[in-house]
Amino acid sequence: MLQDAIQKNPLSLTEISNQLRNLGFSIDKAYLSRLKNSKIPPASEEINIALSKILSIDLDEFLWASYYEIAPNSLREILKEYKLIDQSVNASMEAVLITLNSLDNFPEEISRFLEEKGFTLKNLSSFLTQFKTKLSVFEKMEVYIALTAKIDINVSLDDDLFEVTVNPLNKVDTVKSIEAFIKSELNREYYQKDVNLSIFCEYKIPIFEKVHGDIFIEEDLITSVSYPEKEEKVAFWVKSYDQGGKELGINKNDLILVDCSKEPLEMDPVLVSINNEPAMVRQIQRINDNLILRPFNNKMKLEVLPSNKVNIIGKIIEVEKRRPI
Repeated sequence: MLQDAIQKNPLSLTEISNQLRNLGFSIDKAYLSRLKNSKIPPASEEINIALSKILSIDLDEFLWASYYEIAPNSLREILKEYKLIDQSVNASMEAVLITLNSLDNFPEEISRFLEEKGFTLKNLSSFLTQFKTKLSVFEKMEVYIALTAKIDINVSLDDDLFEVTVNPLNKVDTVKSIEAFIKSELNREYYQKDVNLSIFCEYKIPIFEKVHGDIFIEEDLITSVSYPEKEEKVAFWVKSYDQGGKELGINKNDLILVDCSKEPLEMDPVLVSINNEPAMVRQIQRINDNLILRPFNNKMKLEVLPSNKVNIIGKIIEVEKRRPI
């Protein structure tokens, strides 16, 4: 990358060396020549930042290329995949926003997060520049998933280049946080049956068609049921998405009560979501940075995934064969 940038820049190696000296770096022409032709390892990050300014190189691309060059082979594949994911999320977000031609479809909590990061949600071009440069890959994915939960997107990969098409659909449905919705002050009523009795809190526990990680789409909220509790409990009902709980007597579309208040133990039946896909009943087991997801169904295969790809939503504490209304 450095060689290509030097060849395209009108400055000579001597002139580049002089500009580096002006910035406080004692770099001569011979060093630059060896650096350019990969005869020596990449320069330090400070020198690379200075070179990126002098040669008008994209800093993130230049630093990534430097890290990639010195990385061991085992790490290069990870770096390559990370870069590819970053490029794909950038391209996908750009395609979606150009199709929607609006910045008004972000869920409230996502808009708040972006504003805290210094984003201006007024100009599409400015937003895309900020999105590509201010957020980590994982933050980009969270924003992208929240925005596109109900948009039909087709992505094709050809020679490491992503082509993204967005099918025009109706306005994006509202995406909400499950925990925030349950804890909402509008979702509870305090009452006391007798002066000598404890004060109970009647919670309206929601029932969902499906949930995606720790969020839900407004149209998937079916209704709510009231439960008197002494202590606050973050819980909800949701339809079982597949046959992953069959050995527990949980079939597809049965209603399961999920408690998000406490961290589930290993081997507990839990509700999990992979990459924010619809959540499923599984048993979990941790091995280093990975999770084994084991269905309660011997006809289904277990999965081993990095823990950062799995959202453990809560423990399953009750099952209903019909809607508990």
